[in-house]
Amino acid sequence: MTGFLTLLLVTGGADRPPLDLSGWVSLALANSPAAAGAEASLSAARAELKASGSFLWPTLSFSASSGYAWVSNQPDGDGHTGSDSYSASLALSQELLGTGGRNWLILRAQRKGLQAAEADYRAARLELVMRVVEAYYAVVEAEGFLAAANRALELSAGQLERTEALYGIGGVTTLELLQAQVQESRARLGATRSRQNLNNAYNGLLQTAGLVFSPEAPWVDTAAVLTPVPPDFIDSMEHDLSGNPALAAARLRSEQAFITAEASGRNAWPSLSANASWAWSDNRFDGFGSIPDKDTWFVGIHLNWTIFDGFSREAAVRSARAGALRGRAALEEMEASMESGLAAARGSVAAAYESWVLSGLALEQAEEQYRLSRLTYDMGGLSLMGLLDAQETLAEARAGLVSARVDALLEEARFYALLGYTPRLGE
Repeated sequence: MTGFLTLLLVTGGADRPPLDLSGWVSLALANSPAAAGAEASLSAARAELKASGSFLWPTLSFSASSGYAWVSNQPDGDGHTGSDSYSASLALSQELLGTGGRNWLILRAQRKGLQAAEADYRAARLELVMRVVEAYYAVVEAEGFLAAANRALELSAGQLERTEALYGIGGVTTLELLQAQVQESRARLGATRSRQNLNNAYNGLLQTAGLVFSPEAPWVDTAAVLTPVPPDFIDSMEHDLSGNPALAAARLRSEQAFITAEASGRNAWPSLSANASWAWSDNRFDGFGSIPDKDTWFVGIHLNWTIFDGFSREAAVRSARAGALRGRAALEEMEASMESGLAAARGSVAAAYESWVLSGLALEQAEEQYRLSRLTYDMGGLSLMGLLDAQETLAEARAGLVSARVDALLEEARFYALLGYTPRLGE
């Protein structure tokens, strides 16, 4: 199974559909448990808002009973008297002013909570997108490393073959043959490790997307990998953290906490409600037509005012106020951290892009140096060790370019996410 999996990872599979980054993100949003959890949290917040507004509607209840009661009327317990009993009631209650309008404040706070939950939902989806982006580029990097390792192995194997041929006619020493063999073994080991790393990266991408490995699982379309954008493009963007969903959620929850603290102070106010009821009772039931003969009606207004509760309200107000202030302090710390992180992220984007450009130049130089070293070696002006060093430098330059490109794309994506934007998923 391991060999079959490795073959599929290297070749991409004959019938496996290649997907670009946007395709993998779509799969994750549709299949990942994290996306389903975020959706459930948002649904719970909507339900809480609906529940907090229930006071706007009247409460209607109905009850009915039927029974038989008897009383013993003889000292020896041989006789008793009894009667049937029937009753029914209907009660209607509507809150007019609950503890000085406390419920209205709670409803307002819950609306802020729903807005915060919606921001959390956007933040969770953006976090999932970033996880897919990182896993996707991990596969791209691993595949690039494998390609570089295979090319290095081809060069080392070719050099070993030529060295063995020269050794057979006495053209090189035993030491030089050993050097070529060691170089080829190192290149083969590097290719093996690269294949294993690609295996691990691909499995990580599947897990992030909420999938499991199968021969029909999609592959990564490396031909659709983006090109890093220059820092000038990043500078042209609006560097405003107001679009960051995590920060927006923290701000909304801070507002919610202060509204909730204000609501807790309304517990010292009276409550006013309107009530209406209907009741009927009798010792026999002669049909529904007989009910209006013995029913009663009531309509009134009820006032309730808790004047003293052992300072429980005062303690609750102080606790809610302290929690709101603690939340505001955490919000200010989060804002300061993100502001400083934004400047650092901008510098990281510029540095990663410059590193990618320089890595391309380094690869060109390494290729030219290897070509010159090969010519010099063939003319006898360079030792085999010098040629092998140039060959290793070329392999490192190829891998370095792959790594620099991925780093530039990741730093760019993190900068987008910090601003609250979805990273570039395709051209």
